[in-house]
Order: sequence, then C-alpha cells, then structure tokens
Amino acid sequence: MDAAVDNEDAVTAKAATRIIVVGASAGGVPALSTFVADLPAGLQAAVFIVLHASAESPRLLADILARKSALPVRYAVDGDPIVPGEIRVAVPDLHLLLEPSFMRVVHGPKENLSRPSADPLFRSAAWSFGPAVIGIIMSGMLSDGTAGLWAIKSCNGTTIVQDPIDAIYPDMPRNAIQSVPIDYCVASTGMGGLVARLVSEQTRRESTWERDPRMRIEANFSTMETPAGDLSAMDKIGKLSALTCPACKGSLWEVDDAHVLRFRCHTGHAFSAESLDGAQRDRIEDAVYTAIAALEEDVQFSGVLEKRFGDRDQTHLATQYRMKAEKARQSAEALRALLVRRD
Repeated sequence: MDAAVDNEDAVTAKAATRIIVVGASAGGVPALSTFVADLPAGLQAAVFIVLHASAESPRLLADILARKSALPVRYAVDGDPIVPGEIRVAVPDLHLLLEPSFMRVVHGPKENLSRPSADPLFRSAAWSFGPAVIGIIMSGMLSDGTAGLWAIKSCNGTTIVQDPIDAIYPDMPRNAIQSVPIDYCVASTGMGGLVARLVSEQTRRESTWERDPRMRIEANFSTMETPAGDLSAMDKIGKLSALTCPACKGSLWEVDDAHVLRFRCHTGHAFSAESLDGAQRDRIEDAVYTAIAALEEDVQFSGVLEKRFGDRDQTHLATQYRMKAEKARQSAEALRALLVRRD
C-alpha cells in the first residue's frame, strides 16, 4: 500500500512465531493435501488454511487433511490461542482472522463473493505478524488472495504461489503473480518442503516493519467493528466510484493498492476487479431472467383477456390483447436468444 504510515504503526516483533496462511478455492483440496503431507511433525509455525466453501458445505476438510498430515488439524475456534505446530482450517461461512495471540472466527461481510475468504486472513496476519508471515496461494478461480498477499509483502512477509502449470485452476496463483512480487513459485509437491526450510532458517532477532493504517480499517470490516455508514473510514481507504455493490446495492469505493485494484462498500463487502466483473455479469443475467418471467406472465395474462373479450364478441379488444401477447412472446424469445449468445 502506498499511503503514508503513522509512526504508531511501526512495530517491533521479538522472535515472532512463524505464521503460515494458505488460500485455495476450486481444485484446492488435492494441492492442500499434498502440502500438509510434506510438513514435518513439530513444525515451529502455526498454519491457517482457507478453502472457499458454501455455507451449506459439510465440515470435511479438516478430516481430509488430518489423514495426510503429521501435524494435528482442527477447525478454527473463535478465541483459541495461536499455537505453533498445529494446522487450523476455516469453518464454512465464517471468516478466519488472526490477532497477535489468538484467532477470531466471525460472520463478517463476504469478500470476493466468498466467506471464508483468503484476503481477510492474509490481511489480519500481515497486520499482526508482519515479516513472520508466509502467505501461500494455491489452485482457484478469479483472484481472491491477491490483495491479501500484497498486504503480506508490504509488511515484509514471504510470498509463495503454486505454479499455475501445476494448479487444476490456475487463476488465483496467476493473478497473484501478475500483481504481487512473488518470492517462490513452486509445485504443490515441493511446497511443504520449502515452507519447512523457510521456518527452520528463521533468524531469532528483532524485526521491525511498518503498517499502513488502512489495513486495520479493512480488517475491522471483517469483524463488523467499523460502524456501518462510516464514510470517513471509506474515504481513508479509497475514492468513491460511480458503481454500486452487487450484494447490498450500496456505493462502492475504489481501492488501488499499487497494481491490485479492488472495490469495497461501506457495509464491508469487498471485490477484486475480477470478482466484481463476475458479480456484475450475474446481476445482468438475473435481470434478464426477471424480464423473461415478466414477459411470459404478460403473454399468459393477455391470453386470458383475449379469450374473455372474444367470448363477449368484443373483437377489437380481443385483437389488441392477442397482438400484445405476441409482442411479449417475441420479446421473451429475443431475451432468451441473448442469454444463449452470452453463454
């Protein structure tokens, strides 16, 4: 981030625990399984994993990874301490955030159409642990994690992505490579060994890093601690745009962190440029389907009136409603053809 940093946001950490944060989405389970299988028992780092999942998803990931890992694997619990040598997994439909000594599990606004999302985890880790953080992006679609990885890099943390050639869905690592200085780009088979080496090479000395105060403002959105409607907070992180939020229809602020373009509304929803584009396409599609439904209902209702007036020998009115129904039918067909062309 490019904004000036207040002196109070210069932080010194002594012998900080290494923090490993991992974000993945579509195609992420095989990559995550390979990664955790290669982490050694007794790893002197705390590992936190976000995999995009719907609110209805069964809680299976922790069990899947536990069968592969030499480290204990559990779902994150709000208020639990951060302990080296264990893996915590985000719960479906809840964000996972890190404070300096404990984790938070909250039902905050979605980011990039997801909850949990990698960006809030990465951002909170960068704020709390700075250079002690290793951020990893694995297989997934769109660009969740890119902004969070930028936050980690801006606090002197280490950035790693799965080699896009190795990823089932390469969008997330590829978008990160295009926007953030990446320290390591490796296949999933080599990632666990790399992380273990980086942790073992950690020097036990004081390290100082500077934090952009905008990072904390955004972290507070995830915990709903930024008051709703606080436009002064929004003006500190970006500039008001002419766009509206697909989730709540509120105004969107444009946030430009170097090469990472994002958008956020004052209720807390956040979007990368790619996820906002996808949401806008869905919004257009929903509007077209709504119009088709209304037109087809108009066809049916006009038919009822045509028959009613026809039965009463009111030919002129019957003809009017027959023509009205035909126009509505043609309009509905045109919109259906539009959807086919968009597909």
